[in-house]
Amino acid sequence: MSNETQYVDARHRYQRENAAGSLIFIESLFVALMIGFRFHSWKIGLLVFIGLFIFCWIPLIAIGLSIIFSLFWAMIGVVIGMGFLQSVLFAVIFAIIAFLTSMILHLEYFRVI
Repeated sequence: MSNETQYVDARHRYQRENAAGSLIFIESLFVALMIGFRFHSWKIGLLVFIGLFIFCWIPLIAIGLSIIFSLFWAMIGVVIGMGFLQSVLFAVIFAIIAFLTSMILHLEYFRVI
């Protein structure tokens, strides 16, 4: 019985880590593309992309990047709440949900929680 429970728990953790890894990849790619387009150089974009992955191996910097990326998701939540629903209440709710979801995924990926 214990082995089955451990297997199911391990499988669920594996699936959550894959989802978080995909999120970090997409965020890093987006940031690298934005910076690459801003400076009109694919080399700078590639260096930013590689740099973000190197920084993800340093725990303190990785947590800082997680907070920054989560704040951007919260801003997207505000835009959705204000732009589509035109409600400050929905903007705040969407921002909080986006921030907390992103932080949980990031910190789980970095095995902080």
